[in-house]
Amino acid sequence: MALSTPAIRLTVIGAVIASVVAFKVIAGNNVEKKLDQVVQESQGVFSYEDASVDLFGFDVHIEGIRIKDGQRDLHVDEVVVHSYDEENEVPQYMDFEVNGIELDMEAINKDPALGRLVGDLGYKKLEANMAVDYKVDTKKKIFDLNEFSFEIEDAGALELEGKIYGIDDVRQLAFVAMAPQMVKVGEMSLKYEDDSLVERIIKANAKQAGMDEDAYKEKLLQSLEQEIEKAKAKNEDEKADVLEEIYDFISDPEEFEVSIDPKEPITLGSISQLSDDEIKDLLNIKISAD
Repeated sequence: MALSTPAIRLTVIGAVIASVVAFKVIAGNNVEKKLDQVVQESQGVFSYEDASVDLFGFDVHIEGIRIKDGQRDLHVDEVVVHSYDEENEVPQYMDFEVNGIELDMEAINKDPALGRLVGDLGYKKLEANMAVDYKVDTKKKIFDLNEFSFEIEDAGALELEGKIYGIDDVRQLAFVAMAPQMVKVGEMSLKYEDDSLVERIIKANAKQAGMDEDAYKEKLLQSLEQEIEKAKAKNEDEKADVLEEIYDFISDPEEFEVSIDPKEPITLGSISQLSDDEIKDLLNIKISAD
């Protein structure tokens, strides 16, 4: 099978994580021995520069990772394993970070539209970080996602957290869409933290419109103000509230969050059958900008 897909990359990273957890409580040189075995078994696909175990906390650090993908290499600065379920074939809990993922600009530029967009936003290289922290309570049947985050440096970060009920094995998540009446969602939130992406989008659009950046932003905000007033005039208070949060975020882009907090966990199948007003009431949807 050709090693040319993101799935292969993630599989190799997963093998690296799995290979070191058993050694979290012993010396770092044993971690290196286990990793060297992974290097040998990968037949040149995986390599690393250094590995160590924290004196306190026993977090495992693997640095300078390279994964060959066809004619290109995937570079990762560091993988940090905080905790990992080593008793089950598929981990029922996991907490790790992958930092300094060098995104493939050559592959991005092969898509003309995507390559042009990335160029217009002023990026010559892209690096990403991700973190995953989850636990399945097999007795209570709760999948607790403490964090799933993905950050592109000098752009922004998305972070998802929440609870899904009716799950006693992480593999069941793959079938949630096919059995919407079998699982329930509880409190969840999706947060975006900006790190210059909004500013770059405004700058690119202003250039395309032949306008000064500040003038373009002011025009955009004035347009939002008009929409807010229209919504208020029609007594569409919830729409006005959402537009005001968007206005605040564009004015000073920092964080934007959408969250739900239902009084009781609700099945995905039930949500699809509700009206818009019922969804807002039952899910207790909140949108906020900080």
